[in-house]
Amino acid sequence: INGIYLVDTTGAVEVGDLNTTPAVSDTAYHDYRLVRAGSTLTAYIDGTEYLSVTDDALGTEGGIGMGSYNDIALFDDFAEGEGPSAVNELIQTNFKIYPNPAGDYLNVDADNIIQELVITNIIGQEMLTIRDIGSRSTLINTTGFKNGIYFITVCGIDGSPSTDKFIKK
Repeated sequence: INGIYLVDTTGAVEVGDLNTTPAVSDTAYHDYRLVRAGSTLTAYIDGTEYLSVTDDALGTEGGIGMGSYNDIALFDDFAEGEGPSAVNELIQTNFKIYPNPAGDYLNVDADNIIQELVITNIIGQEMLTIRDIGSRSTLINTTGFKNGIYFITVCGIDGSPSTDKFIKK
């Protein structure tokens, strides 16, 4: 706890400075972000910088993640010697939504299996998140949404997220 670790088949090795003050002392969900700037990887918890580590401490390839209690771990993949041209590009997940404007339900049809779907309102507040849908289509109940404009982001199992907007009437 309270550090950044490299984990491989031999176990975990702390690679970030130990921070003696826990960033999280409850079981609530928190916003975890890993941000790369050059060769430095910085961990933020709820928007506050917590720890940072440079690539030389992480080894030559693998992944790094963070989490606490029941929070989701986020990972940063890296590999020595690979530049942007060597990285496989993710294919954008194409999807359609209907009807738009939506009444009580919104249909979502994607070109591959939907891994995650997030709906936010016009000011960016998350209204609904559905994970591990396991299908190329889903029906969303929008009866609890107020009339207005919303954004829906769909991430396919092998693709990058795509966003579209819809109107709830």
